[in-house]
Amino acid sequence: MRTLNSKHDLIQRTVESLCSNLPTGVEVTVSGGSLGVATGDQMFVFKLDVRQAISAAAQARLGLGVDLPASAEVLLVTRYLPKPLRSKLREFGVNFVDAAGNINIHVTAPLIVVSVEAKGADPARPAGRPVLSLKGVPASKVTRVLLDYETPLDVADVIRLSGASRASAYRALDYLQEIGIIERSWRGLVTSCDWAKLLDLWSDSYGVLSSNRIRSFIAPRGLDEVMSKLKSVQELDYALTGTLAAANYEAYAAGYTAIVYTPQIDELAKRLGIRESSTGGNVLLIEPNSDFQLQNTTMFDGVRVAAVSQIAVDLLTGPGRNPEEGKALVRYMKERNDWRIELRHRGSQSAA
Repeated sequence: MRTLNSKHDLIQRTVESLCSNLPTGVEVTVSGGSLGVATGDQMFVFKLDVRQAISAAAQARLGLGVDLPASAEVLLVTRYLPKPLRSKLREFGVNFVDAAGNINIHVTAPLIVVSVEAKGADPARPAGRPVLSLKGVPASKVTRVLLDYETPLDVADVIRLSGASRASAYRALDYLQEIGIIERSWRGLVTSCDWAKLLDLWSDSYGVLSSNRIRSFIAPRGLDEVMSKLKSVQELDYALTGTLAAANYEAYAAGYTAIVYTPQIDELAKRLGIRESSTGGNVLLIEPNSDFQLQNTTMFDGVRVAAVSQIAVDLLTGPGRNPEEGKALVRYMKERNDWRIELRHRGSQSAA
């Protein structure tokens, strides 16, 4: 694959893309700063406006109709145009070609109309850290914010609420936009999120038992006593998940195991009066691999319960009947949709 380190390389790549999408009999020539498209004895000559890379700030200006190419006789050539910006440029009647294969050309004499939405991403994206899944803590943090909070969401909101780095947040958002799970405006605002598809995708990468450290315990006096004692340990950091937690939203099956996230396993086990066992346990204490599992919790009858989005992914990735319970909970979430948080006062709400 040709690198895009120079203006010449960029023009060559876009010319190749343009030629492969033009009707039969249309020829393309490049001379100096011009590009001609010809059919028969008619030719239209574009002046080339080559912009190697368009910064986020420059994208915002273009989306507002500022710094657009001077006229319809100008062809914007660049490395990559995000989908929201491409839509705005089409509205403004801007002719463009990018190195990913996205094209918008409308010429009246000769009549040539080409509109291509390529599936490729930015061809110059660094190869060292591509996001091809939602594996890892940073992607999970971003995912939980997108699941829990209503759109629209500023990127700054996503970064602040998730605690992910700016780079990690942008990688995850770019990936989710490319596969169609979220939509973003030309300013970068997350305008919509298909949370059900996002939850399903996340369940391929995160697992309640595979992503965290698990210890098994026996509650000698049964789960009723465990639930009762959880009400008296509010000073400890914990969140109930799994079947017993889901019953607060949608009771699907009887719960025979209490599953609790906590970074304080030894202290919580002591306070609950349970003993560790390698077999036959009815309490699982989970040391979470991050803090997102303990965010946006809700109190039910004195017991701190994980966010419904977290419960859902835990059930979908859990053992035995858990996945079926998870599907039932997702159906409930679709019917209600009142579990998502609306950011009424941006900049002041925390994810705690």
